[in-house]
Amino acid sequence: MASSEEILFHLSEKIDFMQVHLASASSATRRSLESGLEQLRAAGGRVTSGEAWEAARQRWHLLAAATADRWQHVRETAGQFNLQEFIEKARFLVLTDVSTIHVGLLGAGFGAGLLVGYLLGRRRRASPLGRPALMRAVVCCGYQGLDDVLLVEDQPRPEIVTPHEVLVRVKAAAVDRVDLRIASGYGRTLRRQTNKYNPHVTSELPVVLGRDLAGVVDQVGPEVTLWEVGDPVWAAVPFWRPGTLAEFVVLDEKELCRKPDGVTFERAAALPYSATVAWDALVTQAGFGPDVAPDKRVLVHAGASGVGLVALQLIKTWGGHVTTTVATRLVPLARMLGADDVIEYDTADLEKELSLRDKFDVVLNTAGPSLHAACLRHCADSGLVVTTVEAALPSDRYGFVLGSLYALWVRLSRLAGQLLFLPESWGTVTFSPETLAQLGVLVDARELQAVVEHTFDWQDADAALQYMARGDAVGKPVVRFRHTDAQPRPATPL
Repeated sequence: MASSEEILFHLSEKIDFMQVHLASASSATRRSLESGLEQLRAAGGRVTSGEAWEAARQRWHLLAAATADRWQHVRETAGQFNLQEFIEKARFLVLTDVSTIHVGLLGAGFGAGLLVGYLLGRRRRASPLGRPALMRAVVCCGYQGLDDVLLVEDQPRPEIVTPHEVLVRVKAAAVDRVDLRIASGYGRTLRRQTNKYNPHVTSELPVVLGRDLAGVVDQVGPEVTLWEVGDPVWAAVPFWRPGTLAEFVVLDEKELCRKPDGVTFERAAALPYSATVAWDALVTQAGFGPDVAPDKRVLVHAGASGVGLVALQLIKTWGGHVTTTVATRLVPLARMLGADDVIEYDTADLEKELSLRDKFDVVLNTAGPSLHAACLRHCADSGLVVTTVEAALPSDRYGFVLGSLYALWVRLSRLAGQLLFLPESWGTVTFSPETLAQLGVLVDARELQAVVEHTFDWQDADAALQYMARGDAVGKPVVRFRHTDAQPRPATPL
C-alpha cells in the first residue's frame, strides 16, 4: 500500500502537468486573439486609407469596359446582318435540300405538339384556394370489406375544374354488387393509376362507393351547352371512377342524360348501371335487338338481380322467349315482368329442370363463375353464353415491376385515347348517355320498370350495403339524400 508521501508526490506531479497545459492553452488563446485583432486593424486601415475603395473602383471600370466592348461587338455583328441575303439563302436551302416530306413531318410534329400540350393543359390538376366545402358520402377507407365502409360528413365536396364539367346534386344513388367488391380491393391498381389524371382525387383512399345516380344540375362550367341549372339527370360511372353515393358529384356534360319523366329519383337511381350492363350483354355481345330477338330462347340466371330484372324486360319487349331462375317468393314478380318460364332454384333441382327444356340460343349468367359450366351445357351449339359478372383483374396482384409497366401502359393508353377522342373503358362496359337515352325511352313507354324493394336514408346506408351483401336482394337498394338547401347554387366562373 502506497504511503502518504508517495500519494502527495503523484498529486503534485499532476498539478504541475495541468498548470503547464493551462499556461500553454492560455498562451495559444492570447496569440490567436492578438492575430485576429491585428487583421481587423489592418483591414480597417485599408478601408480608412481608401485602398479597398480604390481596388473596388478599378474592378468596376474593368467590368464596364468589358461590357461596352461586348455590346460594340454585338452592334457590329447586327450591322453586318443582311436580311435579304438571309432570306435568299433560306429559300435556296428549302428548294434544293428540303423535300416536301421534311416540311410535312415538321408541320405534323408541330401540330401534334400543340395538340398534346392543349390536352394536357385541359387536364391539369387544379388546387382550389381556401378550405373546400364538405358533404356527406359513403366511402371505404380500406380494402377489408364492409368493415372498412364508413358514413362520413366531412368528405370534400368536388368543384368544377374544367369548362365542360357539371356539378350534380344527387337526390338518390343505388348500391351495386360491384361496390362490395370495390370495398374488398377490386380494381384498386387501375383506380390508383387513373386517379393520377383525375383532378378531383387527391389520394387513393377513401373511395366513394355507388355506381348510379339521379339528381339535378347544381352548377355548370362556363362552356357547358347541354345542361342548365335545375335540369333532372341520371348517370352511371364505371368501377374505376369515384362513386355516386355522395351529396354532390362532378361529371363531364357528355356523361349525363336527362332523367325519364315518368319515374321518381329513387327509382331512376336503380337503373343506369345495371341497365347499361344488361344492354351491353344483350346488344353488344349477343347481338340481340328488336330484329333478332323474336322466336329466340333466352335463359336469364338470377332474374331478380339488378341486371337480371332489366335483361328479362328487354328480351320480352323485343319479342324473345325468356326462361329465368328466381327464388320461390319472387316467382310472381318474374311473371309480372313478362317471364315465360320460371324455375325456382331454391326448391327445385335446377340441373334437372334445365335438362327437361330445349337448349337456349342465349344464356345470360348474372350469378357468377359457379354457373358457367352449367350455362355451357344448356346452351345450343350455335348459341352464346354471356356473363355480366366482372372478371378478376390481374393488375390487382401486380408487384413493383409489373405494376410499373402497367402504369406506363395506362398512361400511353390514355394519351392515345385522347388523341383519337376515344372514351375510356379499360376493357369494361362503356357507359354512355346514348345508351341511357334509349333506356329512358323504354322507361317513359312503360316497357322497362325499375324494381326497388328497399329505399334507405343516407344515415342508414350501411344497412343498404348489408342488405346487398345477403345475396337475396331484389334489384338494388337505393340510398336517398335529403338536402337541407333545396335551391341550386348559382354557377361560378372558373
